[in-house]
Amino acid sequence: MFEFIIVMKALACVLITNSHLDEVYPIAAIATGGALGNSLFFLASGFIMVNIREPFKVWITKRFVRIYVPLLIIETITIFISYDSLEPQILFNEFVLPTSYWFLPAYIVFCLFYYMIFSSGLKFKFNLLAPSLIFIYAIIYLTLLDTSVWTVESGYFKWLPYFTIMIAGGYIRNNIAIFNRIKLSTILVIFSTFSIFFVLIKFVMMKYAFLMHFQFTVQLTTFIWAFSIMMILYRMEAIFTHISNKFIMKLCFYLSSRTLEIYLVQRIVIMNFKDHVFPVNFLIITILIICFAEILSYVSNKVQKLIISKI
Repeated sequence: MFEFIIVMKALACVLITNSHLDEVYPIAAIATGGALGNSLFFLASGFIMVNIREPFKVWITKRFVRIYVPLLIIETITIFISYDSLEPQILFNEFVLPTSYWFLPAYIVFCLFYYMIFSSGLKFKFNLLAPSLIFIYAIIYLTLLDTSVWTVESGYFKWLPYFTIMIAGGYIRNNIAIFNRIKLSTILVIFSTFSIFFVLIKFVMMKYAFLMHFQFTVQLTTFIWAFSIMMILYRMEAIFTHISNKFIMKLCFYLSSRTLEIYLVQRIVIMNFKDHVFPVNFLIITILIICFAEILSYVSNKVQKLIISKI
């Protein structure tokens, strides 16, 4: 794997986890960055998956098992902890399309379409696909969404822009030489501009309600921000390779390799330890998330190897 992708995934892991700590911090606004982390993750995923060599069944099965084995383990634990009785709707919400972990079924669905788009036997032209996705986004945004309130990151609508970001990651990988021509100074200006814009935009929308109708700009901002981060980190690949044995890169590698497990265990940990005084709650939650993520990784890897060996 590219070293800069490891850093991207580690940063995504930190941002997504941080966004779930609003009841941990004394100031809830500190818990931000979820959309930025999501964008980084899907962009990085699209970048690294592009060279597909396996048959569809093998390729998608590996990803399904990788995602759903740890998910089923953690959801089984959650059900025993959180529910006194089991209804069909509860089982569906927890196991099939888990509302608390929307990221995972979304990823699997994205992979299904990603394979069709980037597999050697069937390649779509991005210059046709991108306008189509943007058109669909615009139609849904203008006709189905209530943009008087914050809705772009609610429900299934957010799947569309994140899928587009994943596809963009594959396109960037296939055309990296073109993107590499962009001057670093230009990328830094883009990063700085959209970092400031992202900080201000939601605050301004909350203050001036009529601007809420332009909330699509938040998703556009997160994509451009993620793209600028990718391009900056890509230019630093040689540096990351040189320091690959340093602690900071080992930490990035660990976080990137445990992104799924950290995402899965944090809900239960945060729910049970958020009420302790800050920063004690933060320290306890951080330690327990790492510990439980490691346990989940160990158990799920054993189960995954057993399943894959039978296929």
